Amino acid sequence: MYITHYDPNPVPITYTDEELEAIVDNYIKGEESFSFQGLSNFIVFKAKQENKVKGAPDTVYTSNELNPSFYRVLSKILWKHIWGKELFIEFGENQHRSNYTGDTHFVKVNNDSLSK
Repeated sequence: MYITHYDPNPVPITYTDEELEAIVDNYIKGEESFSFQGLSNFIVFKAKQENKVKGAPDTVYTSNELNPSFYRVLSKILWKHIWGKELFIEFGENQHRSNYTGDTHFVKVNNDSLSK
């Protein structure tokens, strides 16, 4: 008999740091700007699709939050891109985009993003 467990806790993804870095790098290539929460949601969605979640397939995670240890890894990857002058942090609130409380917005560095 197959039993499904519903879990509201953060999603324990099983990507290695290197796999996570490759996912982030590919995500950044396709975006001019993005939010930290949007990137996190993308990673959780991708992990669920690829069965890269502990407990899958018998556990259904109702949360889209990453396990806190992965936020630290994700932060290090983003800072690597900032230090490499590939991204910058856009401060302030923008009423024309969805905002999560305390979210951070990133913009890819190119001539257009620096002139506006």
